[in-house]
Amino acid sequence: MATTTTFAPKMQQSNFLEKVQARAGFPDIYDARDFSVVVFRTLRDLMTTEMSDTIARDLEFTPISIQSDKSLTGNVAELWNDTNPLVSWLSRLRGPLNVTTDRFLRRAIEEGGGLPNGITPEDAIQAVFHVTKEDLSPTSEQKIRDVLPPGISQLWQTA
Repeated sequence: MATTTTFAPKMQQSNFLEKVQARAGFPDIYDARDFSVVVFRTLRDLMTTEMSDTIARDLEFTPISIQSDKSLTGNVAELWNDTNPLVSWLSRLRGPLNVTTDRFLRRAIEEGGGLPNGITPEDAIQAVFHVTKEDLSPTSEQKIRDVLPPGISQLWQTA
């Protein structure tokens, strides 16, 4: 008798980045990837290492593969985790940062490489939040909501 895992439904969902691209209105899947990485990095900066690891486990079984481009294969946890080993190591040593709503928005704009005309930072952040929430446990959703600054928490709740 075959066994199924609790993660099987996530494997059948359509691509995370395609959903972010469509929801935010990004013209390119790579814009969706770059912006998602910045939002995830800023979220991690608000969390303890333990909490960040919990979120990564929630996202580990959500695929991001694009058939036409092998460079975008893997899972959403790979977008969540920092790819720079030094930055990753340092962030695990320090505690959560105090990130205000304005700073969160500014980082999204500046570190995300700018946004295409017609896309607001709030709309793009909310798109990432909406698609991310599809793959999180209710406990992880609540943990994230609890660490967000007020204006960003509102975006999370309405996503």
